[in-house]
Amino acid sequence: MTEPVSAAHLSKPVRARSSRIGVDFTIQVVQSERVAGFPDSGQPYVSLVAQFPDYGPDHPADEYLLCFDSELAQTVGRILLTAGRAGSPRPIHR
Repeated sequence: MTEPVSAAHLSKPVRARSSRIGVDFTIQVVQSERVAGFPDSGQPYVSLVAQFPDYGPDHPADEYLLCFDSELAQTVGRILLTAGRAGSPRPIHR
């Protein structure tokens, strides 16, 4: 992932990797500078980057960036936890 051009505060990246399909995820909290005329600028958001490996000529390596405001990040997090627990052959409790 390339660093933002403007000044931004970045949390320490947290990484997760799927051993089954080889996808890497990097998650950070980002807060950029305020931009005049854009009322939501300067607000922190969650950055999730999914990096897919090279699966061959029909599916080369690729990277996708998703950005979530705090409310959406929490909602998606709850959905992922619920779906992950429901789809797990052995429940994980943390």
